[in-house]
Amino acid sequence: MLWAVEFVADKPSKRSFAPALNFAGRAAEAATKRGLLVYPMQGSVDGISGDHLLIAPPAVITQEQIQWAVDQLRDSIHETAGLDIIRRN
Repeated sequence: MLWAVEFVADKPSKRSFAPALNFAGRAAEAATKRGLLVYPMQGSVDGISGDHLLIAPPAVITQEQIQWAVDQLRDSIHETAGLDIIRRN
C-alpha cells in the first residue's frame, strides 16, 4: 500500500514551491515530530522542482490507525504552510 501527496504553491496553475523552501522536507520533519514517518521527495516536476511525500503504511492497518495518520499528516502540512491547526472533535 502506497500513498502520496503532492504539494503546489498555486493549485490552479500547479506551480511548484521554490526548491529552496524544501516544503516536503519541512512537512516530513513536522510529521516525524508527531510520530508519523513519511518519505519527502523533491524534483518530481523537472528533476529540481516539485515537492511530494510518500507514505507507506503497513499492509495490516486498522481504520483508526489510518485516521490517526491522516490527522497527523494534515496537522503537519498546516504547520508547514503556517496555517492554524484545526482539530476535529
